[in-house]
Amino acid sequence: MRLWVVLILAGTFAGFSLCGFSGPAQAAWEEFVFDEFGISKDFPGTPMRLETIYAAPKSISGDAEIQAQGGAPVDTLAERFGLLAVREGAIEAVREDRKAVQFEVALDNIVYQMTVADFRGNLDKSANVVLECINLYEEAGTVISNFPARTGRREDPEGGVWGREVTVDLPDNRGRVVGACYFTMGRLYRFEAPILPENGNLNALDAVRFTNAFAFHYDGVEAQ
Repeated sequence: MRLWVVLILAGTFAGFSLCGFSGPAQAAWEEFVFDEFGISKDFPGTPMRLETIYAAPKSISGDAEIQAQGGAPVDTLAERFGLLAVREGAIEAVREDRKAVQFEVALDNIVYQMTVADFRGNLDKSANVVLECINLYEEAGTVISNFPARTGRREDPEGGVWGREVTVDLPDNRGRVVGACYFTMGRLYRFEAPILPENGNLNALDAVRFTNAFAFHYDGVEAQ
């Protein structure tokens, strides 16, 4: 069964204007089906696949530092955006590393990335997983918007999967990140689109499109 995205906006969606947008030529968007993860996702090109580790902290502190370990590439917002500077009185976060897969396309100085992290066996932590995912964005810079969103079945508008969407401006004029986090089928689904300053338009609508253009489907997907 396919689920389609419905946005629940809490107030004004600050930072994006639907009028007067100009930018690079339209990308050739295409839907890709990832049956093993129970999701269909639009990308502006064929995505590259990377096996990685999602470093989810068991608890979040405003003064926490997430430290990388050896082995597979470790995916944290702090590392990818160069935000690992240790602050005075920093506390090392206790990490809960999870196997993850990333799919990525870079185009016109926007990086379109979907991460699927495996939390099967911890289904009771779904709410915390989403909140921690969003909190990592909030720690990365200045929050422009943060609101709930959900996917909804066409025949059951009250059903679906709840998540959150967030937009953050990175410090030192390093660009903007549009992100979204959902939890279903025992997995965290994170969609994000960092807009680099070189793009010239931090309000690029393709970044918003990316975080919303997906559909879950549950047939044959292992969820425990």
